[in-house]
Amino acid sequence: MTAAELAATPAVPLLAALRVLPAALVSPFLGGPLVPPSVRVAVAAGLGVAGAALSGGAPAAPVGIALLAACLRELALGAVLALLAAAPVEAARAAGRLVDTLRGATLAELHVAPVRQRETAVGDLLAQWVVVLAAGAGGDRLVVAGLLGSFGAVPAGAAFPTPVAREVALAAAADVLAAAVAVGAPAAAGVLAAD
Repeated sequence: MTAAELAATPAVPLLAALRVLPAALVSPFLGGPLVPPSVRVAVAAGLGVAGAALSGGAPAAPVGIALLAACLRELALGAVLALLAAAPVEAARAAGRLVDTLRGATLAELHVAPVRQRETAVGDLLAQWVVVLAAGAGGDRLVVAGLLGSFGAVPAGAAFPTPVAREVALAAAADVLAAAVAVGAPAAAGVLAAD
């Protein structure tokens, strides 16, 4: 789409921004919880406009109830994409929590004030380690390319098969759990051997 087409149909960039918003809220590569909300929304809006421009022939902009339904669809698709974008970091965090639980340090949780949550020491260490390693290896560029590439597969405002999105989300959640258990398994073996 050209700039004039985007300006003429403001619903398409809005729908595209709604798709990117969940990933901007949870992924540390797009801001995450430590960045002020206004910056995360601005990142989502900028990437949404870029995605709408890259999507090519977007469907006609919906109005009324159809616009509300399209907004909900885009948020649902964005939630699945956010789950996929945050999966490695969350797997590392879950593995660290498992390690701390197995070694008996569940009461030694840290209160991380900027994000208003409690975190275990090893969980926070592993999550930060994954972010640093992934950023050094280009993981941030992969997240942005994946989000923008989703507009080529499903243009902003277009319908998508809900069962496929549900299946992808469930597979990602299972992979997060499997990765957390795999990373935490050596600690479990060590604790059981010590007992």
